[in-house]
This record gives sequence, structure tokens and C-alpha cells, in this order.
Amino acid sequence: MNYLEWNNAIGSFYFNLNKAEKEINLFISKSDIIQIGRNSGFQGKDKEIFNDYINAVKNGPPGSSLYFNILEAALYSYKIWKKNPIKIDNIIIEYPLYIGYLALFILPVTDNLESHRRADSYYPKIDKFLKKYDLPKMPRQNYYINWNGLWEDLQFWSQTTKNTELGNFQLHPFSNQSWVYVGKPLSQCIFPPKSIKYLPKFFELCGLVPNEEVQLKYIRQILIVNGRRLLDLPRNVINIIKNEENEIGHSIVNLVYRNFRDWKGNTDYYVEGNQDLNKGITISQLRLCVEGNKLKGYTFYYRLYTELDFPEDLKFIYNEREIECMQFGRGWSKNLNLEFVENLTIKDEHNKWVAKFPEKPVRILIEGRNFHMSGWVEVPTLGISTMLVLSKAEYDFSIEKWGESFSHGNFIKIKSSGIPNNYSLYQIKNPPCGHPTIHALQFKTDKKIKIIGGLKIETRTWLIDLLPEVEIENGDGSEKIYLIYENNQHDKIYLKRKNSDQPIWQIPNNVNLNDPFYIRADNQDLNADNLKNLIIDSYGKTYLIKESYLPARDKFGQIICKEKSNSYILGSRLSTNIERPYYLKQAQYDQFFKPASNNSISIEKGNNTIINNKLLNYLSVKIECGAPDYYEAFESIYQESFEAEEIENQELSLALLKRWSINYLDYMGILDYEYSNKKIIVNPPQFLLIPVLSGRKVLLIGGRTSEFLSNLKIAAEKEDLNFDCEPQDKSLKPFLLPPTITISGFNQSDNNVIERKIKKVSEICGITFNNNKITQFRLAAFSGDIGQYKDQLVPDDNFIDLGWSAREFDPNELKFIPKKIEDIDKSWALVEYRLTEYNFKHRLWINGVSFNVNKNWGRFIYLNSLKKNVFFNDRELNMVAIPSSLPLPRLLSEALLLYSGKAPKRKLMNFDGQVRWYNIYSNIPHPAAYNTCLKVGQKLQEKTFAI
Repeated sequence: MNYLEWNNAIGSFYFNLNKAEKEINLFISKSDIIQIGRNSGFQGKDKEIFNDYINAVKNGPPGSSLYFNILEAALYSYKIWKKNPIKIDNIIIEYPLYIGYLALFILPVTDNLESHRRADSYYPKIDKFLKKYDLPKMPRQNYYINWNGLWEDLQFWSQTTKNTELGNFQLHPFSNQSWVYVGKPLSQCIFPPKSIKYLPKFFELCGLVPNEEVQLKYIRQILIVNGRRLLDLPRNVINIIKNEENEIGHSIVNLVYRNFRDWKGNTDYYVEGNQDLNKGITISQLRLCVEGNKLKGYTFYYRLYTELDFPEDLKFIYNEREIECMQFGRGWSKNLNLEFVENLTIKDEHNKWVAKFPEKPVRILIEGRNFHMSGWVEVPTLGISTMLVLSKAEYDFSIEKWGESFSHGNFIKIKSSGIPNNYSLYQIKNPPCGHPTIHALQFKTDKKIKIIGGLKIETRTWLIDLLPEVEIENGDGSEKIYLIYENNQHDKIYLKRKNSDQPIWQIPNNVNLNDPFYIRADNQDLNADNLKNLIIDSYGKTYLIKESYLPARDKFGQIICKEKSNSYILGSRLSTNIERPYYLKQAQYDQFFKPASNNSISIEKGNNTIINNKLLNYLSVKIECGAPDYYEAFESIYQESFEAEEIENQELSLALLKRWSINYLDYMGILDYEYSNKKIIVNPPQFLLIPVLSGRKVLLIGGRTSEFLSNLKIAAEKEDLNFDCEPQDKSLKPFLLPPTITISGFNQSDNNVIERKIKKVSEICGITFNNNKITQFRLAAFSGDIGQYKDQLVPDDNFIDLGWSAREFDPNELKFIPKKIEDIDKSWALVEYRLTEYNFKHRLWINGVSFNVNKNWGRFIYLNSLKKNVFFNDRELNMVAIPSSLPLPRLLSEALLLYSGKAPKRKLMNFDGQVRWYNIYSNIPHPAAYNTCLKVGQKLQEKTFAI
């Protein structure tokens, strides 16, 4: 590999899409260089790969020659880079050309840190390294006049040119003249990445709780005491940390502090050589909440707070009592009615979750309306709004002395019932200053701009449908925040502060679309105020969705290579080289989809008012995303759509709502969701015929935006067709599902005329439509059956669980029930292992052998082994009832739903004395219902539904 190839490879190692907006450290080791070479296709021994890199930096980019010192070579690369080359010698220049040299400047320090007496020495290490590999020497400080330019340019490139979309490299300058130059490589690499990976476990073992306020001096203290034992830090690094005057040591403490601020509570870890995740404990925080007032008295309770998704069956044990913990939203749980106890810890052993309520001398609470909740809720820092302060009585004198500095009426000691014994409750507002000795009552000075919420499409880009907000972390609310456009930096647009006690400002609804802007504050230099932001609309985005993005799936819904198969599913479309059998078998279904022309009453017009669905707009603009992105967008819209009381009273957990909503959208033909990697890809728009008593009716599936639907409505009405936008059943409102869109028409003499009109509309709007292929039938006919699925199962001999929580399928409850791993009877069991809230493994155990199994197929294999039938059919109503906890395999589930285009109604029903929740599918011809049952080994039971 030449220098340009190595530079691109190292650049990609440091900067990539997975690191968007995250701070980047330029740590690199010899083993990293070797792995980078292997990943780039270099074949050879470790020594050969590393020597190839050394030779590449010796030779440098084209046009360079052997310099008097190595810094000159780096500066020559910098000079070429500043000319903005796109290609050199047919190699695309993707990263700053000097990154390969910056890596070289860091390598000597990472090479066996322990072997050097002083970890903060630089020249002896690099001199020895350069001499070992016969590289030009390194100059001393008086030659470094342009050294800073390399590092500053990298910061500019990552923040301004790339807008942090590949990562955020930040310089943390040193004031000590001894560190002005060499401090830059030292600060990047003196704290090894392996130690950074251990930090979550380190925080847990040191008793820290995420989202708590911790002082830097405490971080320094726990590093000194535990850094060697828990992080494997070299002794000389510990010595640097001990020296409070050493700026390198201070940068290490800040690095750990920043990692603590980003820590969400997970302590999962990977063992070297094993790709599976070892399940650690998840730590979350209990925050105090208060309801009531001075006259009525106060009631204290808790809410759990975490930035992680809750397990949908999170249940803590307290005093031998089970406490169900359901997600409210934005990180908060619903009420947990527990008595007030300092230093309280509750655990869910099965999910390996711990919730802690650390002991504190003082607690600050603000009004819950700031978080879309009632009452008062605890926050970690002091503000200027109206607050409650709960403190231990022993601090009364100190706090009341501080209260003397407040304006009249802004500091009140509350005497009322319900206040815990030996505690005092104060109501305060607009503190003129922080408390002199109590850290919790001191203002934080490190202000930072954060853009929160909204529908984030990509790095620093949001959709206009739900705008983000601007929060000033550690702000006091008095800041003057303004928006300024990149192309007009003279006109400041001052933002309106949100009706909230938090320092949050609103971006105006009339913000310019597709016009980059900055968020800044008058007379304050805030972090991230030079990063560009963008608000976009959904105009024209539907037409960017392509079928080629979709994975090909086999008859069991598993992803395959389409080039190696004669038949596969793309989205909702069957592609096959063997069409004849499908055409012959489709004939029995034609009567339902293409009824003969007669004098029947024509199709009635429905609701033609377009219902904007923000979630589907978001998906259609993003096109591809992961489940975490989807969950975040869902939660933002969910919080906006429902009042606090409605959310509190919702019977289903938010985690379940989010997960089931993806399933619904998958089966509605809106998107393709791959459960193994949690990837979502939106299907392109498509029309498909659905059963109708007269005329013709097509259902729109795939992505769509409000603008796209407006164009479709105009085109349909121009052809005298009915445009119908029907909301989903009210029982499905919490799932935020889009309305069902259909186009229909009737012609007494010839309904083929209607088909031609629909075809014309589809062509105008760019919608795929084949009126000769019945999609629902083809999906079901192509799907494998339960016998075929069992035949293709293979043992997973290497499977071991790594401390994950387990749930075993219960054929009576028809759902997975928490189970201790040692209690699972592996002679016959279907088990769900939960790695994280997004990642699961499902295994079917037969005679002690595990089989990797799809969750949906696995449940029906289990039921079929017991000859247990749970499907019900009302032939008169053309409805099928399937237990809500028992979804069909993906192709069959989609086929059944697409007969109506409506997500199945959820209803509590009693069949043969068994009451449970069912999904009710409508508009299902009896042959379709019967054949679907056969595919999964079920016998359809005829009933009369009370709908």
C-alpha cells in the first residue's frame, strides 16, 4: 500500500459515520495499524504489514522526498491537502493528507506506556521509535512553528467541513509552554482505548450512578485509588493524575469525566475473541417526585430516570413486593410508589437492572410540567425557576443563611404534612448566587448548546414536521439565544424561550428550509455554536425510495442473495422465474378482487381529507434507519400526541408500543424490517388490488409523504376516482400508525375501465401497479410452511448464553415468561435470550441441542407439537382472530393484513372460556384464511364474532 492508501485507511479508522457527533481521540497502536492493513486487503505477516506502513510514511505522498526531519514530511502533506485535491494518482482523497503522519507522531507513546519512567515524556520515546525504524529525526520545540496548524486544521475539517458527521475532533489547548506542542499527541494517547472500554464497569464498581452531578476532583480521586486495579492504568499515568498541576493529568481526568457524562448505565462488555455480548448490570437512577401543596400536604414517590430503553417487563423487588416499572417517555418511568428512604437500591434480578437513589444532603425539584408530567420532579442542578429544595435538617442553618441573600418572597420555608422526618422543605426562586459550600446548590459555569428532540434525519439535520429545541446546558434562562443563517450572518433571529422553567428555546416554525444556520448566544462563546444545522421538508422525497435498497427474502422471510435464487420477495413483491403455477392457482381468488360488472351500488366515497402522519413522513424521508432511530422518533411524536394523563393510563408499556408499531408497519407493506440487525428500509410506493364487492379498489403501500398524497388525491379525482384516507381503529391510536389509503371506482358496463384509470394515476405519481398479479395470494403461496421450516433447521453447536436474561415460551399464556436459565428444560423449550433492549437471540431446544429459530415460526412449531389451535374465523364477517401475542411469520402476516390494508383491530375476546387479546383481521376471503392456517399448522375454528 502506498501513503495515499494508508492515509485513507487510517482516516477511516478515526473518522466514520458510526462516530458522528462523538468526540474523537487519535489514539492508535501498532496492533491497530496491523489490523487496518488487514482490513484494507493486505496479505502478510504482522511485521510485514507494519513495515509497509513505515515505508509508506518514509516515501510520503507523490512528489515528496526524504526530508531532514519527519515533521517536514507531514507539513508537505499538509501543503498538498490545502490545495483541495480530489484525486491523486487515481486515488480519491477522502481524508486530510497528514493523518498518516499524525498517527506516526502518536505511535511511540502508545508503544508500551509502562516501560517509560515518565508517561508525559515525549521526545525520548519518539527519538527511540524513529531511530528503530530508520525514519528522519524529530525536531525540537523551536522548529514547531507550523506544528499546531496540522491539529487545528483537523479540528476545522471535522467540525466545519464535515460538520461532525464523521466525528468531532477537539483541541484542548495547554497553557504550560512545555505542552504547547507535544501536549497534543500526549493528550490523545496517554489513556489507552482498552481502559476507555472498561470505564462503564469502572463507574459501576466505584458506585457512580448515571446522570448524577459529579465533581472533577472526585473523578481524580477514584482514578488514583482504583485506576491501576480496575483500568489497568500504568503507574506512571497514575502519577501524572496525582499531580494536580500537570495539564496532561488534568486532560485525563476530563476525558474520564466526559465519558461519565455520556455513560447511560450499561456495563455490558465483550471478551476478546468472542463476538457475543456479555451481559452486565444496567444501572439507572431513582429520582424523587412530589405531589401536593402546603395546604393539602405533600406525597413523596419516585420515578426511574435513564437514557436507555426500559425492558418491557421491568419489575423491581422491594421488601418482598414486586414493583412494575413502565416507561412514561423521555427517559422517565411512570410513578413508583415507594416510601422515602435515602440510599435506596432496588433490583430486577432477571433483567439485571438496578435502580439507585443515592444519599444526598440536598435535593432540588422543579415542576413536572417541564417534562410533560405532573407534580414536582428531582433534577441534578440548580436553576433560576421556582424550585423545591428538600434538605436534611442539619443543613437548615447554612441554607437559611444563604436564603438571606434572596429577594423578598423568593425564599420560603414550608411547614406542612407529609415532609419526611428530620428534613426541611423550601420553595425558592431566582437564586442571586450559589451556596458557598453545598455543591448541589451551586451554579454550573460550563455552558453548552444542545439541540434536542425533533425528528432527526441525519447529522444536525431535522424534519420540519416536528422541530427540535435549543437547550443551554447549565444555562440560567437569561441567555439571549439567536439563529443566524450561513448565507446571511448580519441578521440575528432571536429565539423565543419555551414556556418552561428549563433553559430551552424554540426554533421558529417559519425557519428557512434547506438553509444552513447556526445557534449562538449574545456575548457568550458556547460549545458547538459554530456547527451548522439544517431544517428540511419532505418535498419530493418519496420519489427517492428505490426497490434496489430492499433485501431479497426467501419463503421463510430470511434474507438471501437474489442473484443465487430463482424466486424471492422484494418488499411486498414476488419476483420469480416460475410464474405459471402462481397464475393457475390465482384464478380462484380473482372473483374477490375483480368482481364481474353488474348493477350493484357503486363504491361509496369515504374520507378524502389527508391525515398527516409524522412518523411515516419521517421514515419516508430517512428511507433507511435502525431501530434506535425509529424508537427515538416514535417517542418524540408520542409525547407530542398525548396528554400526560393519557400516557400514565396507557396499559401497554412504551417499549412494547414501539416494538409492535414496527411490526405493524412491516406487515402493512410500509417498510422492510430485519429483526436480526434491527435495520429498517422503506418500501417504494405500490398499488395492489384488494377484495371488493363491486368495482375495483387498490391499496397504497410503501412510503409516502403528505405532499405525495396531495398529488395522488389530485390525480385520482381528475380521473373521477375515489380517494379514501381512513384512520386506523381507535384501539391502535397509541401505535401512531398511518391511515389506510385506497383508490376506488365503479363502472356498470366495464370495470376494466377503472383498472386503466388506476394504471394512469399510478404512472403519473410514480407508483408501481400490476393489475394481473394479486400480491396477497402471491405472498402466501410463496411462503414456506411449518414442515418445510422445521426441515431446514440446523443445530447451533457453538451457542452459549453469556448471562443474558431468558424467557421461555408458555403455550398456555401464548407468550414468553421470564425464567432462570438453570430452570429451563432443554429437552423441549423455545427460549428468548435478551442481549439488550434491541437485540435478541431465539433458540429452540430439542433433546439438549439448540437450533437458531425465527421467533414467529418457533412459536407455531411449539403449538403444533401440542396440537393446540388458537385461530378463529367468522366466515360471515370475513374476519380472522389471532392472539395478539402470536404474530404470524412475516410473509403470511403481511399477506393477511393486505387484504384490507388496515392494521388488525385489538380486542379482548372470550373464546371457549379463554379471555385474551386478539388481533382481528378483516376483509379476508375464506380460502385465504383456511390456507394461511395450514401454513403454520393451525386448524381454523369457526365462531361468530361480537364486533
